Amino acid sequence: MKPLGYEPDRIEKGIRFGCGGLLGAVIGFFFIIDLAPATYGTILVACAVGAVVCSVLAMKCGDRLWYGLRRWFWPGPWSQIADLHSDSIQA
Repeated sequence: MKPLGYEPDRIEKGIRFGCGGLLGAVIGFFFIIDLAPATYGTILVACAVGAVVCSVLAMKCGDRLWYGLRRWFWPGPWSQIADLHSDSIQA
C-alpha cells in the first residue's frame, strides 16, 4: 500500500487502467456467458462495460481494489496478512 497523500505517476496510472480494463473485460465476458443469450453484440457490450467500470475502479482505488478482490476470490491466510498490513498503514 502506498502512503497517504501519494499520487501515482502517469505510468502507474496507465498500468492500473490497463490491468483494470483487462480484468473487467474478462469478468464481463464470463458474466454475460452465464446469464444471457450470448450474441456477439451482447458479449462486446458486456466486455466494454466491465472494462470501463473496472478501469475506473482501479484508477480510483488503486491497490485497495486488488487486495479486496484477492480476499474475495481467495480467502485464507493471505487475507489475514493483508488485513494486518492495511491496519498498520492506516494507524
